[in-house]
Amino acid sequence: MLYSLFCAYAFSMPFELVFKYWFSIDTIFKPFRILSLLIIALYIINGIRTVFYFKNENRSDFLLYGVFIYGIIASLIRSMTGFFNQKLFYNDLFQSGLYLITFFIFKSLMLTSRQLVRLLNFFLVGVILNAAYIFYLNVVLRYSGRLSGFTDNPNYVALGIVVAATWVLLRLNANRKFLKIAGLGFLVVFFIFVLGVTGSRTGLVIFLVSIFLAF
Repeated sequence: MLYSLFCAYAFSMPFELVFKYWFSIDTIFKPFRILSLLIIALYIINGIRTVFYFKNENRSDFLLYGVFIYGIIASLIRSMTGFFNQKLFYNDLFQSGLYLITFFIFKSLMLTSRQLVRLLNFFLVGVILNAAYIFYLNVVLRYSGRLSGFTDNPNYVALGIVVAATWVLLRLNANRKFLKIAGLGFLVVFFIFVLGVTGSRTGLVIFLVSIFLAF
């Protein structure tokens, strides 16, 4: 069940503003945050019935957890020594804590390489659908400017496209059938076009670096 929720989480990541655009509901509870809460709740329920253990290969993640704790301590000190926005602090603490706990749970799962590939494919489908919506806005409806579709920020779209395009490039290298090569090649060109529509210079630089590393 946890794995299925993570697949849904990966798919939902590009659709941050779908509630706002489709239902006019502006809320901090984005689809992937709701799924994070469900993942955490299910993990706690499962943890009551099973023995918790920490995988040795995840010890390097302690640095990430340490940075998060350092940020909390630094913020608390700042609250006593100068100007401090308590509302913004609690908002950031909720969001960052949610992502960190979700990351921790994901790293604790025993997933096979096949399951990880399937998870990436769910993310890929989500990126493709959001990119198709951006293409529709730009080409069909003639919207100009930096477009981001259902995502809050064009830079986030660009980073998602970089991950998806790099994954497609790696799959392209592993295929030998002409139709699959042609389809994947078209998808890469499509991603490059949408990347240009987002207008993200950072995304473009990271994409070029990713291409170099992929090859």
